[in-house]
Amino acid sequence: MAAPLPVDPIRPGGDGQRSLDRVVVHDVTGRPALDLGLAPALLTGRVVRALGESEDAVEVELIARACKEFAESTLDGLTAMDYCLLHSGITGVPIRAAHRAVRIVGGLSGPLPTLLSAHRPPAGPDTAWVPRGRVLGVLAPGNHPLPHVEWLLAMALGYRVAVRPSTADPLTPVRLAHALFAAGVSADRVAILPTGHAAADRLVDAADFALVFGGDEVVRRYRHRRTVKTYGPGRSKILISAGVDWRPLLASLVESITLDGGAQCLNATTILAEDPEVIPQLLTALSARLRVLPVLPPEHPDAVLPVRPIAEARRLAGWLTGYTGGLVGPDDLVAELGDGSAALRPIVLTGREPPVELPFPCVWLRHWRPADGLAPLADSLVLSLYGAEQELIDRCAAEPGIRSLRISLPTTDYDPAAPHDGLLGEFLMETKSVRR
Repeated sequence: MAAPLPVDPIRPGGDGQRSLDRVVVHDVTGRPALDLGLAPALLTGRVVRALGESEDAVEVELIARACKEFAESTLDGLTAMDYCLLHSGITGVPIRAAHRAVRIVGGLSGPLPTLLSAHRPPAGPDTAWVPRGRVLGVLAPGNHPLPHVEWLLAMALGYRVAVRPSTADPLTPVRLAHALFAAGVSADRVAILPTGHAAADRLVDAADFALVFGGDEVVRRYRHRRTVKTYGPGRSKILISAGVDWRPLLASLVESITLDGGAQCLNATTILAEDPEVIPQLLTALSARLRVLPVLPPEHPDAVLPVRPIAEARRLAGWLTGYTGGLVGPDDLVAELGDGSAALRPIVLTGREPPVELPFPCVWLRHWRPADGLAPLADSLVLSLYGAEQELIDRCAAEPGIRSLRISLPTTDYDPAAPHDGLLGEFLMETKSVRR
């Protein structure tokens, strides 16, 4: 058995220093995969101060070069393929998610300056866009690599960044940091600090601004702080209007539910139909389409389902069995792979979705009437509308509880230039008059 890969905190002045406090991160089969060094909680404030003392912001050209390095270079001994394999084994997310992230990040190397212009729109001849602070703290997610693009954009906007990675995925931010260094970015511009929860709060308190990814509890803890932007469960939804033939949409619906193993906040968890007769038809068609998806280890190139350790998969199955009153049994969800792990099969149900978002493709079908208003469509990171009249589209666009709209597109439609939860520049930047 190969020794676990050592991963240590990255911080200004800490090059080559090995952390004494360490944890082993296992892959989904239970094999040790990473030997992760933890940053002491007391170090957090010192690191943020050191980042804030660095003189100049990083040149956009260097960040663009780092995007290319991330996608193409061997960094800290790992090729892009090595990274994808290791990422999928640890997270259980199908390897195509890491491949897609590598492709998207690499593709930013050219259009990055144009992308940034959306965050700093023209503001008049005597006005400049400037950062509201110097240091951004990030409590990063572990469900998908793409949210890390946000802090890369923050660096391009002029921020120094300190990232507290999830133990589910310390690999992505570490690889991005090494890509930045390979591109010529100074080591005093970015820090990667694996820590416990107490130190995570210290990071949010010490930084000028923070991006916080997490579940409902984490969002509730931080959402009222003006210096914190929270990213919680997506609860993304689809509405199929009356008179729409849903059958040509089936592939789009399946993509919304299952892309990258259902691990993203963009994945649809609710489908509403205006015609009540569509609900049982969708239940049958979606169940049949999803039932035949292959059960494979996450590193397999054809894998589409998330994989978890068997004990965790069984706990999820037990919870869902209880929530559905026995309608879903353990064998409906858990498909053992014979190596200590199990794939999580997609589930399609009717009725009210649970209060928590589940870490596998799980969608709930419900009837919607125009008289119900927008409340059943709100609390959505993404709402995809199929066959909607312009009046409904306009109302949904004006609804604050719907963060982004897709018209006849999957909820998982992603473009770094199109905000799915507001532009980062709206939060991190401000205008300042510069008159001569």
